[in-house]
Amino acid sequence: MDDTITIVDYNPDWVILFEKERILLKTIFEDFIDIQHIGSTSIYGLEAKPIIDIMLGVSERTLVDKKQINMLELNGYKYRGEAGIPNRQFFRKGMPRTHHLHVVKYKSDFWLEHLLFRNYLRAFPKVAEEYGRLKKRLVLKYSDDRGKYTKGKGPFINEVLEKAEMWMKERGDVTVQ
Repeated sequence: MDDTITIVDYNPDWVILFEKERILLKTIFEDFIDIQHIGSTSIYGLEAKPIIDIMLGVSERTLVDKKQINMLELNGYKYRGEAGIPNRQFFRKGMPRTHHLHVVKYKSDFWLEHLLFRNYLRAFPKVAEEYGRLKKRLVLKYSDDRGKYTKGKGPFINEVLEKAEMWMKERGDVTVQ
């Protein structure tokens, strides 16, 4: 099973692939609050792993039930539990991976941070370019080690989140959309 990390140029089809999956997810999660395209494939022009990251926001109740897990598995998803992140239910699709689904509480810290990071990179293309360069450097070193690759992005992501929070406050915008 090849799970090597690759970074590819931006592909405008990623938006279409997200929308197709969004339609499917709406039929499985009838009580969802919101579905968002997150991660690098959601940022125009940014190089990315060719994996569509989808964040599905649900209410306080149990994040996913057995029926939803079964429906997702029938549609090619593999259930991974929390996969190291509390209060998130994680699913992946495809091998090699094509989609990641993160089911989280709507407006949780996970929800808000991912949207804030995405929106900041969309608003500041130069920062997105810098992030793309970092990812290319990291994949040269850690293409076979997803953990080290992800850890290597951590300081940059944290720095961007700090700037993004100030940016959001300066705009007088206390919500992330």
